[in-house]
Amino acid sequence: MQQRDREEFTEQEASEYLPPSTLGKLGKVLRPFLILSLIFHAFILLIPLSNREEPEPEKAVTEDRVTLTPIQRPKPSPSPSSSPTPTASPSVTPTPKAASTPQPKVPQSVPKRSPQPQPPPQSPSPQPPTPVVSPSPIELSPSPSPSPSLSPSPSPTSYEPVLPTSPFASANFPLYQGAQSGCFGSTNCNQVSGVQGFRNLSGNLQQHLEQNGYQVERRDDLEETGVAIFEVSKGGETQYLSVLDSGTLGTAIYVLVPTPIASLEELEKLENARLEITQFLDGIANSQAIADSSYFAQPGFFFLDSQPRSEIGASFRWVRGGQPPFTDTLVAQGFEVESSGSYGGGELYALKRDRAIIGYLNFVPTSNHLAPEAQGTIVVFWQSHPGS
Repeated sequence: MQQRDREEFTEQEASEYLPPSTLGKLGKVLRPFLILSLIFHAFILLIPLSNREEPEPEKAVTEDRVTLTPIQRPKPSPSPSSSPTPTASPSVTPTPKAASTPQPKVPQSVPKRSPQPQPPPQSPSPQPPTPVVSPSPIELSPSPSPSPSLSPSPSPTSYEPVLPTSPFASANFPLYQGAQSGCFGSTNCNQVSGVQGFRNLSGNLQQHLEQNGYQVERRDDLEETGVAIFEVSKGGETQYLSVLDSGTLGTAIYVLVPTPIASLEELEKLENARLEITQFLDGIANSQAIADSSYFAQPGFFFLDSQPRSEIGASFRWVRGGQPPFTDTLVAQGFEVESSGSYGGGELYALKRDRAIIGYLNFVPTSNHLAPEAQGTIVVFWQSHPGS
């Protein structure tokens, strides 16, 4: 309380000791200084504002617009883009990166990056459509290169026929004049017309074979039953020639087989047995009939003059995979199966019924040049031994 009283006392005293005349003089003296200070400060403030207004952003924008105009001019430059067509793949990769970067840079600092660095990223922007269209067909063109895989098979005329060496093979055994082969479904059965009975034919055949180097010996004279049987030998091999009366006037039949035939009924049995073999081959799973030499690794053993050899009794059968099981089925049908070596690169089996040879089954692997889906085993049915 005492301090407040003192302060109030001093203020009152000051107002009492300073008369109002003196206060007015001080105000007149200080007013011009206040006005000058305000003017001075205002002038100082106006000086930096005038300097900042001089480099207005409009001039910078105008300069930037001038620099942006050359960016549009290099657009006709895609002409050199045609030259790098062979390297279209690398040119495509940088374009998306360069095109994405300049967009945010333009509004931020145009005056610094406006010169030459910007034209190259924007100039390749029209390039991507042109190279993408041109190289795409060029890359697709070599795609048909695997076409050679569609034709892996060798040409049918690229092989040389391998003639059998057996003197009793159809290609080597002399055919009697005027004889027609194929009777009773066998290539070894021949019918001759215009003869005076089977006796006359048997004598002519004996003479004909002896003239060709064969040894002919009559085994059993069954002329009364209409059959003449000869044992024929050459080169260490022996076959039997049976001459039979066909039952038709002026015609006779002769058959060359490993076992003698004593009647026409036996010929019919042989024919029926061969039909059973053919049906068996048709019933093998995944089997298909083929007549193309390209399936064989050694087609010369099976073809002569682009045609299957005459000893082949049925069409070739193609089977997927290896040698199919066949022994049990044929044995159940009354056949005897015996191994007879190999021929043409595959196993050979003799088929018999009632001690008479019906034919031979030959299982030959396909050529390695075939496509994987075409590889397998070829089943060949020979009516007589193919020879080697």
